[in-house]
Amino acid sequence: MISLDSKQKQSIRLLPLSQLLSGQSGKIVDITSGWHLRRRLNQIGIHIGDQLVVKRNTVLGGPVLILIHHCEIALGKGMAEKIIIHLNE
Repeated sequence: MISLDSKQKQSIRLLPLSQLLSGQSGKIVDITSGWHLRRRLNQIGIHIGDQLVVKRNTVLGGPVLILIHHCEIALGKGMAEKIIIHLNE
């Protein structure tokens, strides 16, 4: 486990993918789920360390549309909540 002081915590902007707004981009740093979801995401080309851009994310629910590896992929809110993103500055 990594220990961060308060200054480091403020400089790191980690959010679940489901909370990113349209147009925001970042890097996948963690997938907080079991091996089933990790395997499914790997099968469709989503891995820890990948860069992505949110193309569409609605407040009222529905899928999150992302651009990753030059492909648009729609993910359900449940999946998107388990993907942790480090926001680009």
